[in-house]
Amino acid sequence: MTTTNFYSLTLCFALLALSSDSSAQQFTKASTLYVHASRASLRDQPQATATVLDQPVTNTQFKFLEKTGDWCQLAALNVNASAPERRGYMACSLLATQPLTMKMVEAQLSGKLDAKSRLDWVSRAFWISPSLAHWHGVGVALENAYLSPETRIAEITKTRPMRYKMPEFEAMKQKLATGIVVAADAVHIPYSALSQVLEGNDKAYPLLKSARQRVKLPAIKPSFFKKDEMPVVVPSEKYGETDPLQTIALIDGLSASNHVAYRVKVTAAARYAFNLQMNDMAKLQSPRLIRADSPLDMIIGVWDTAALQVSFDKPPVLHGVTVRGEPTAEEIPGMQLDYMSGIGCRGGPIHFNSRSLAAYAKSAAAIVRWAGKPVAGGPTARAQVKSRQFGKEALELVLAHEIDLDNDGIVDFVIWQGRYEPQVSGAGIWVAVLGNINGQWMLLSYAADSDCT
Repeated sequence: MTTTNFYSLTLCFALLALSSDSSAQQFTKASTLYVHASRASLRDQPQATATVLDQPVTNTQFKFLEKTGDWCQLAALNVNASAPERRGYMACSLLATQPLTMKMVEAQLSGKLDAKSRLDWVSRAFWISPSLAHWHGVGVALENAYLSPETRIAEITKTRPMRYKMPEFEAMKQKLATGIVVAADAVHIPYSALSQVLEGNDKAYPLLKSARQRVKLPAIKPSFFKKDEMPVVVPSEKYGETDPLQTIALIDGLSASNHVAYRVKVTAAARYAFNLQMNDMAKLQSPRLIRADSPLDMIIGVWDTAALQVSFDKPPVLHGVTVRGEPTAEEIPGMQLDYMSGIGCRGGPIHFNSRSLAAYAKSAAAIVRWAGKPVAGGPTARAQVKSRQFGKEALELVLAHEIDLDNDGIVDFVIWQGRYEPQVSGAGIWVAVLGNINGQWMLLSYAADSDCT
């Protein structure tokens, strides 16, 4: 598909998908208008074939000058005062007198949309509130909209990705490269209410459901973490494969909770991989058994990107607490997002360089670490930690840590650690972190070591 055809389709869907008929609005001269398309075209003449001067994104502001048929003549706002006024034409149907909000976007996404309309609305979400989570969502939407089942099969048979450069996706990468500060409501934690996990998604977390039958969670009410203060917990570094969505949530969470900008550099393009684990094993002198728990043929990455390097303008702080209740604090200068991680036995825990802050306990001793609200009182504070063991048989044993961060008698974190019966490895370990979020137990992190030797 050519770039021209792609944008023709995008414009069509933008015109059809807008929730209100913006062209019917009565724009007054010199009023401020907002772009409601994900990426519109500002042209030098009031016609679809005219030269494109710019491609402003959602909520870009313009001053309305006059209307010519279905076209609005506009003047750019928020430009250098000494520069000459820049004018152009845009389809009036793509403009409105009020900015597009995330609430309006979410209302559209909650309904039934075809793949290309969904892509258009997910793209709006990124421009309204830029974040890695929203960027990842656009990448997934691109795959759903432009990769047919036949194309996906062809990618495997031809052993190469068949994803071309999408101008808007490239513009989003450029936005990330120049630096963003993530809004708190744009942080997406890939878990949910514990009751939903245990009752509606038990197939994904059978060990957690089994443990819940033996371990009684303490009664809680709102305490340390309020509704809008959900922490992003670091998955266990000792056990477990990294889910890219957890890494994305941690990067966005560090930015939002510390009000720090980060910049993103693409370090690897999407690529084909065949039998990842066995190919790696063949390079070893001594062969090892391994269970392939993921497809042997796959494309690594989201749309056309497989790995990112993230650097923070100022190192954000990651908080934690030890089994003795001592608070920890460490600075994180940057992180990597690798879509290869978490695939079978190839992946591994999140890796990043960090530095423990002076006076705090060593971060390596923390039993839980999170991006978000710090323990009050600084390095001299002490949380209350109660550790208990449930079960008798080895595979039924669950070690539980109950952590009261503010010493009000209400538990704020619960950490469960147990074992499962592996097929290949010597011992299978799983770890779950549950959080008291405004009086409701939420699953904040779940990790299990791979069944590998």
